Amino acid sequence: MLSFELRYLGELVRTFTAEADPGSADHLKRLLTAAVRRDGRGDAEILDYELDVRDSAGELITTFAKMAA
Repeated sequence: MLSFELRYLGELVRTFTAEADPGSADHLKRLLTAAVRRDGRGDAEILDYELDVRDSAGELITTFAKMAA
């Protein structure tokens, strides 16, 4: 299990845990998209969000953000 911090324009929105491969952009993109929708925002606003990904010890693994197409 990994811990995630969802941020909107740099501000913490929520934290959650999920099973995911931190090296898979596809896994992280799906998690980010679902988290944005749960926050009541649309896909058009996804570029304003990012996910901090932490291991079970709380160490930051990476920060994931969707790139503009």
